[in-house]
Amino acid sequence: MNPETFRLLTHAAVSCPLDLAVIRVEGPDARDFLHGQCTSHLKRLGPQDAVRTAWCTPQGRVSFLFWLVPTATGYHLLLPASEATRCVQRLRMFVLRAKVEVEDISATCQAHGLNFPATLSAQTESLSLPAEAWRTTRISPSLVAVRMESAPRFLLIGEPAETAKWLARHEIATVDPETWRYLDIRHGHVEIAGGYANAFLPQQLNLDFQDTLAFDKGCYPGQEIIARLKYRGEVKSRLLVGTSGSEILAGEKFAASPQAPTGGQVLASVRDPGGTTHLLAVVDLGALATGLVTADSPARTVRFERTPTWQD
Repeated sequence: MNPETFRLLTHAAVSCPLDLAVIRVEGPDARDFLHGQCTSHLKRLGPQDAVRTAWCTPQGRVSFLFWLVPTATGYHLLLPASEATRCVQRLRMFVLRAKVEVEDISATCQAHGLNFPATLSAQTESLSLPAEAWRTTRISPSLVAVRMESAPRFLLIGEPAETAKWLARHEIATVDPETWRYLDIRHGHVEIAGGYANAFLPQQLNLDFQDTLAFDKGCYPGQEIIARLKYRGEVKSRLLVGTSGSEILAGEKFAASPQAPTGGQVLASVRDPGGTTHLLAVVDLGALATGLVTADSPARTVRFERTPTWQD
């Protein structure tokens, strides 16, 4: 992580180009099609409402976790670029006779992250950025902003040249991807890609705290198992934020002791310039009560806390 850009977070607005693909899903049946595929209730969304939603396997595991952003003729789906081809192929399998087109348009439409420190949050109003979480605003003819959460963090979606002009006009500095990952981790924002795809139930990723899961609409892939966990089961592991004075990498696992069964796994991590590791991990809540250390030697301890989206 660049120490200079990290220090900017406390007193300046910053942006970062994101390694996210943009998939276009458009056509007369786009809303009904995605409503039947995603975990969210799309028919309740207004024309300016985005949503963080998931597509799950029949076993209820999150295969794709993405932003769904409305457009004039459908939606844009934002998810890790490494998952774009697989996502397009999977969605096209279910189009059947629906009047829907699914296309990766990342070459001409890209996503940037935009963050304001709390001291500058009022500045977002003068820039016509959305005031509420998950709301969208068109801030130029070809540039849309989505508020990611209650904190003043945004996604900018549009043509690369238009985005660059807008950022330059407002003198917004660019930070490195590790600095943006730090912000994602501190806000409990996780991306699912690679070996983490098809590994977790939505509730393990705290998606039930984010109005991402609908339990009162028609069937969607994995709904039966997801609903069974809500009404008959217990969520035994959750996404938590962790900090450690030692280096801990994504993919590492936790245990109550070196000999104990696995009690959790790191999904994302970054080390700040002061040497503190910040991480997101899905952790067994029962094992957490006894104390967890990294499963690999040397054993390193982590201090865990709830993500900002956690609701009792």
